[in-house]
Amino acid sequence: LESAKLLESAKLLASAELLESAKLKDEDNLSILVEIISCHDLIKSDIFGGSDPYVVAHFGKEIYHKTKYIRKTLNPMYSKKYNNTFVFNGTKKELIDQKGFLFVIMDYDFGKEDDPLGEVRISGEDLIDMLGNDDEKLKIRPPTQFVGEKEAGFITIRA
Repeated sequence: LESAKLLESAKLLASAELLESAKLKDEDNLSILVEIISCHDLIKSDIFGGSDPYVVAHFGKEIYHKTKYIRKTLNPMYSKKYNNTFVFNGTKKELIDQKGFLFVIMDYDFGKEDDPLGEVRISGEDLIDMLGNDDEKLKIRPPTQFVGEKEAGFITIRA
């Protein structure tokens, strides 16, 4: 029993040392697969009480990725059919300097300007921490034109 405890302690120590040595340096190149899984309880934007949501991922001032919209839902489930994945290729420093990704949830409106439904930022540090973990459910901040709205739903993302 004592030798089993010693072996377990040695394994834990080796794991901790491995994690310590695996810490990313600023200049390390990253290739992170980001998957937009779903949104829930989005704001109603259309006249008939629904929305046609899609997600735009901004990196700095650039649009880095955009999903396709899903018609008439406040609870979209994204898949490859809706272009829900993208890969970030860059350094840790770039990811942190650009403050990670800003995900803006939009409502598609045929023939007129699309409406924002809310947004959420994932910092570079948080995105790195998400690697290999469970899906992350994040609270969406409502856009300014929805004054008084405290809730704008949630987005679930995996990295």
